[in-house]
Amino acid sequence: MNKTFAFALMLILLGVSCKKKTVDTNQFYISEFPIELGNRWTYSYTDWSGWSDTAIITVASFQRLQDGNIKYLCPVMLAHEVADTVVFVKSPQGLYFSGTYNHLQHFFGESSIPFPICSGKEWTFINKEDRLKVEDVSDSTVNRNFVFKDTYYISRHFSSDSMYINSSYQINKNIGFTSVSINENFSASIPNRMHLELLDFEIK
Repeated sequence: MNKTFAFALMLILLGVSCKKKTVDTNQFYISEFPIELGNRWTYSYTDWSGWSDTAIITVASFQRLQDGNIKYLCPVMLAHEVADTVVFVKSPQGLYFSGTYNHLQHFFGESSIPFPICSGKEWTFINKEDRLKVEDVSDSTVNRNFVFKDTYYISRHFSSDSMYINSSYQINKNIGFTSVSINENFSASIPNRMHLELLDFEIK
């Protein structure tokens, strides 16, 4: 299926099933998510085995799609070489993202986040066991290098007969993803836990 069409279909289905539990005027709009040419984020990266390194994601190129949305290609430098490419598609309805190789695809696997977002919003995907929710909005969040304002905590829970995946995203206005954690558990296997945490960023 064409990825752009799949993305549009996903957002339509999400919109139908979206429900807002609380009223919050502090909304986060897609225009405040800074996917623009030249922007760069540096993360500490820890994979399921405990191996750690620095991952640098840079917006290197973009193209305007036939539907008017924009696709951004973001190479990922890991261990001093290009180890992955993260693809973002930005539209008025939300943000689609996917990893194309085998490193950050766990963090940015094919998925989307509808915008605007605010505390209490939640969505159900086509699979009723696949849910996305804005758990909280914090006025101040501290990581190892920064104090962030307006941190949006988003959780995603997916389960099936053979696996479950719990993901948590921290997103900040005009910065982007500041933390991503993944907990995967497949039947008869050791749980996989992976983490990204923002170390530095450059926004044009």
